[in-house]
Amino acid sequence: MEAVQPRVQAVDAIRAMALFGILFVHAHDFYNGFPPAGGEGLWNAAADWCYGELFLAKAYLIFSFLFGLSLSLQLMRSAERGVDFRGRFLWRLALLSGFGAADTLFYSGDILMIFAVFGAVPLLFYRVRTVRAVLSASFLCWGIPLLASVFPAAADLIQNALCGWLEKGCAPAPPAGTASWGELARWNVTDGLPARLSYMIRSGRLWGMLAMFLWGMLAGRRGLYLPHPPARRLWKAAAAAGGAVWLGVLLGAPAGDGPWHAWRTAAENSGFAAFFLGAALLFFHSPRASRVSDILSPAGRMSLTCYMGQNVVFTWIFFGWGLNAARDFSAGQCAALVCAFYCVQILACRRWLRTFRQGPLEYLWRSGTRMKWGRIIK
Repeated sequence: MEAVQPRVQAVDAIRAMALFGILFVHAHDFYNGFPPAGGEGLWNAAADWCYGELFLAKAYLIFSFLFGLSLSLQLMRSAERGVDFRGRFLWRLALLSGFGAADTLFYSGDILMIFAVFGAVPLLFYRVRTVRAVLSASFLCWGIPLLASVFPAAADLIQNALCGWLEKGCAPAPPAGTASWGELARWNVTDGLPARLSYMIRSGRLWGMLAMFLWGMLAGRRGLYLPHPPARRLWKAAAAAGGAVWLGVLLGAPAGDGPWHAWRTAAENSGFAAFFLGAALLFFHSPRASRVSDILSPAGRMSLTCYMGQNVVFTWIFFGWGLNAARDFSAGQCAALVCAFYCVQILACRRWLRTFRQGPLEYLWRSGTRMKWGRIIK
């Protein structure tokens, strides 16, 4: 019988929380089909604040960190069996691009294709000395935004040239409220792909994603996801320093599109990610968190199934080929819908994993990676 490696429940619980944040952002933006949700009143203002200060870009960075961590764990566990997993991991990324292509038929902002294309970057650093990997991650995370802020004219010139080349000849997206599913899917898999990469570059998320891939890989390599004393000290330091940076930028640095916008954004987002990861690891590795972890971790174990399911359901709710209901939702109502839907997903994942060893798409991905069918029923 095929053995399934034991999972770290705290990591799965954190992945579930990051997935919730990604869904919150996507729903607030109506899956890029309409202007972001708004509305007046305290409830809508609170939803807007959560969107901008807790989830936007930040959930994506945390998910990227966990991707790098998972890569590191797979490589190390394979090495313990005397197997070099790097070639198989490239095949695994190729399979992920297939899932991403399917998801792109529904959502132009799919992250699976981006992860599949750039997920090989951490492999280049897996055997690199820790100091060099840390310097590389630091440059991607803070060095590039700092250079863009110090030399804004040069940064704009390079960015506009690269993004202009990517967007050359690309048609605008068809209106989500009136276009058919086929029209949207066709644009998503053609002109939508370079447009998505261009957005990643213009927003700076590409560099942040690559940096978090490396930070996650380093955390896995050094065992910093496990609750031993040195790791706990690092989590406390990360939570304290990251929280100070995040709050300092939030309260002290003016927002806007000024010359230091890139640096401010990078500091705010990476500070929050460090704060959240440090605090979440401390919490989920404590005895009092076992019940919360038990509730959340199934969704983290089935993150691929949950993510693709969210995109299908919510584009059907919001877009013209489905219910075309985006204009009926305020920011607060979007938040309520997200919370209700994610609770349903958590319950469904818990029920599914009582009988099965993996989620359905996770099973297909794992079987494809190993190129043989494994056992899915417990």
